[in-house]
Amino acid sequence: MLASHIEVMISIGLISLIVGGCYFIFYRIRHRKMKTAHFFRHWVFLTYLLMVGGLTLLPLPGPDDFLSADEEHYIFIPFNFLKRIYIYLQANPPSSFHPPFIGMLFDDLLMQPILNIVLMIPLGFYFNRYLKWSLFRTLMATFLFSFIIELLQLTGLLFIYDQPYRLFEVDDLMTNTFGGFCGFWLSNYLKQHYRSQNLIKSLK
Repeated sequence: MLASHIEVMISIGLISLIVGGCYFIFYRIRHRKMKTAHFFRHWVFLTYLLMVGGLTLLPLPGPDDFLSADEEHYIFIPFNFLKRIYIYLQANPPSSFHPPFIGMLFDDLLMQPILNIVLMIPLGFYFNRYLKWSLFRTLMATFLFSFIIELLQLTGLLFIYDQPYRLFEVDDLMTNTFGGFCGFWLSNYLKQHYRSQNLIKSLK
């Protein structure tokens, strides 16, 4: 799974680089004036959105990748991942990983909640830093973005497929939204730190 995700990210990155580079050159030739930093910021953000879509929706399922009728298609129990991790660690103590304890960082089940948080930090950061959105608006937008992804997975890409190929979990919505909060907080922290540094310099 990790190898396929890496391939998806590399492919999206190359496509974004080629398309973005061609658009930048064409726009500069035709209009001559373009704020490079402004273009680069939006290009990075759009590439990030494509990466998120690729990581959560790709690779597309094969014949054996769909959830069967006997499997759960959704879990609405909050913090269910904590119970799942607890049961998993009961059967697989941290000392049993290779290398001990550190090997836990490479376990899909243990790292999924953390990756869900990290995945949405750039989104919360962008909403606050560049769109100047409030905390409430940032959290609602992050939740909606995550919900759309979960819905696409549950419906088999809006019923393109007859069956879902990923599990709909309320925990994913919670951890993704918390990631948006972390991004919002990080943006505020950096702004306050920057202002403090400027104030200190002005007093010297």
